[in-house]
Amino acid sequence: MIVSGDFIWLHFPKTGGTALEAAIKKLRPDAVADPRDYKNVIWHDGIARRSRRDPGFDPAGKRILCGFRRLPHWLLSRVHYEAARSRGIAPPARELLLAGRFHNAAGGVQHADVIAGEFATPAPDFWLRPENLKDDLAAALDVPLADVVAALTRNNEARIDYIRDMGFWFTSAELRGLYSANPLWASIEEKAYGSLLV
Repeated sequence: MIVSGDFIWLHFPKTGGTALEAAIKKLRPDAVADPRDYKNVIWHDGIARRSRRDPGFDPAGKRILCGFRRLPHWLLSRVHYEAARSRGIAPPARELLLAGRFHNAAGGVQHADVIAGEFATPAPDFWLRPENLKDDLAAALDVPLADVVAALTRNNEARIDYIRDMGFWFTSAELRGLYSANPLWASIEEKAYGSLLV
């Protein structure tokens, strides 16, 4: 999370957050970012979780910015990330994947819709989409596009290689089922993108 006098940026995992955080720090040096402390992981907090964690936290009057990504792309990124960082954790069984569920590093099963729920209330004012990141960030921070282009450098040293062709992973019917199993995500995606990938 990054907090400034007039906005809060929520770091939704696997939505280009590393590049976004670096750009926001350059564009708004007054903003305060959460420290990276793996013994106290707070930088992926949503508004509700931060409010529970810190009673003095006050988001009132601030624009809320949050990264977001299309569900199938996000899910595959997260599944492969969890498998890579957990060394030995198996990718989810097909039925779990098609429901938007996956194993986490602690050995539990997470659900995409539950994660989306962490960032959906209150609804962000701006969803920052990786495919349109420069324009989205310029609009959200009300800064010139040229400034965003100069600040936004791609820094994804932890990129994990896997097949990114959605047709390899999902049939059209499976994509419809995936969205049906994650109605909150589908609702956000329709608002953020104007359509679903079905």
